[in-house]
Amino acid sequence: MLNLVFDDAKLFKRTIDAISVLVDQGEFIIDEKGMSLRAADQAMIAMVDFTIPKSAFSEYVVQTHYKLGIDLEGLAKVLARARPNDKLVLGLSEDNALLTIELRGNASRSFTLPLLDISGGDLPMPNMEFDAEMTIDADLLQDGLKDASLFNTYVTLKARDHEFQMLAKGTSGNLNFKLGKQDKSMKHVSVKAESSASFPLDYLQDITKSAAKDDGIKIAFKTNRPLMVTYKIEKAALIYYIAPRAEAE
Repeated sequence: MLNLVFDDAKLFKRTIDAISVLVDQGEFIIDEKGMSLRAADQAMIAMVDFTIPKSAFSEYVVQTHYKLGIDLEGLAKVLARARPNDKLVLGLSEDNALLTIELRGNASRSFTLPLLDISGGDLPMPNMEFDAEMTIDADLLQDGLKDASLFNTYVTLKARDHEFQMLAKGTSGNLNFKLGKQDKSMKHVSVKAESSASFPLDYLQDITKSAAKDDGIKIAFKTNRPLMVTYKIEKAALIYYIAPRAEAE
């Protein structure tokens, strides 16, 4: 038996949106600890690691260890139908072939989605060390990425001493976005060695847009190595890794 009740369906949709920007379908692991998913995009440029603990749910009945292959785009479309104050109830059909979705509010609306057979081995969690780490207010980082998109499809991240930069160069102009430890929007900064790497701008914009504007987004990188981006949506934790461009700009 599977019965998960989440009191804010729209909030849960934000977590699904944060995953579906990278992957169209994925396999959720549901066990006694909570719900999780780890998947990479088709181009193998980025991966996401998602976890939400049992405590985030108002009801959590899990009788066994489940692996559920789900069409994330389809799930997001159903959740988009949630009204304010709707609760979300997730379960399984009697034959375990369908995911059942109930939006419970002024009325009860029930949907089903077929479960998918998603083959492939488990993705290992990257084990990396970083030379630069910082936590930045989400709204400022999101705006900086929009600024960078005016001039290029890649953005270069740099860190030295206690300073962070985002650079974008193009034929129509350049951007130099700079933050120091004295800036209130920089919640934390630690730089062990000067670092520089370039990353696809569309990926960065996609994976950060679900963060609430007043939340912090942590980024960590090292010269020409993958970037880690992490933030929380209430109790749900999202960790992303993005491969760098072959040569930093």
